[in-house]
Amino acid sequence: MLPSRSIMRHQYPLQLAWSLTVHKVQGQTFSSAVISISNIFQPGQGYTAISRVKELTNLYIEELNTDSLYCDEKIENALQSMRVFSCTLANWYFHDKHIPFPFTIFSQNVEDFEVHRQDIIAYTDLLQCDMFCFTETGDTEQPQLQPFCQMTTIASNYTKKRNRGVLLFLNPKSKFVSTVDMSNTNLDFVAVTVVTEQGITLLIAVVYKPPKTPEKYLRTIPEQLVQIASTNKDIKHTVIVGDFNVNINEDSFLPSHFEKWSFQQLVEKYTTRKGTLLDHVYVKSPAKWLAKNLVTYYSYHNPVIVALETS
Repeated sequence: MLPSRSIMRHQYPLQLAWSLTVHKVQGQTFSSAVISISNIFQPGQGYTAISRVKELTNLYIEELNTDSLYCDEKIENALQSMRVFSCTLANWYFHDKHIPFPFTIFSQNVEDFEVHRQDIIAYTDLLQCDMFCFTETGDTEQPQLQPFCQMTTIASNYTKKRNRGVLLFLNPKSKFVSTVDMSNTNLDFVAVTVVTEQGITLLIAVVYKPPKTPEKYLRTIPEQLVQIASTNKDIKHTVIVGDFNVNINEDSFLPSHFEKWSFQQLVEKYTTRKGTLLDHVYVKSPAKWLAKNLVTYYSYHNPVIVALETS
């Protein structure tokens, strides 16, 4: 038994806390933190420390030394070398009120349409184009871009055993007229005639030449399209897009051969990450057409936007 005397107990509430190094907390998020940045010894270390909490009111800095907040001197050069995401070109290639293009075409080798379909849909500004022309599409049983954009599949050509193919989508505001029969078993090839919202009739072809297919099989394309256009007096504009797998930055007969049939090649900048120009645009038209290279992250090939500037 305790002797008959008073006992007083003092109880202090304690809350667990941990001391961690800046390197240890990289990538972590805390509700609050007390941080000392007096002994920073690496570029970016101070920023890493003070950016661990969600709200500024829960950040407590001890021994603040502003000299501890600095970046690597090489960071500016690294930023300059990064590829620029080109959505800022939107005022150029879309139906801006200042630049009312009658028709725009998006052309790209997507290296499997189904794999990258969600990536294409996420590029929302591009869905304003009038036509999408894809090459090396792979096995696509029900190719759709809906419901994210009102595009209708109008033509496809797919060779299963070679895992290749071409695919076209058309915005409903333009009218699909017909698919043109151009048999060429050595290429994936589709040609269609469409009528724009302004009533302009276009003959558009999309081509994919596999890397091992000889370049000579591309020779017949301009002649065939010229003959088709000559049978329809409404066709004044013929456009050929696609992955020709011919680097015209090097010696190639292709541009000069197409020029003999009055086709002009519009793409000037390389279209692949390796710096080769494999994706071409050939236009035979009395009007002015423009072509711009874009940048996407999901394919080895960069897309090209083609626009009819005047009708």
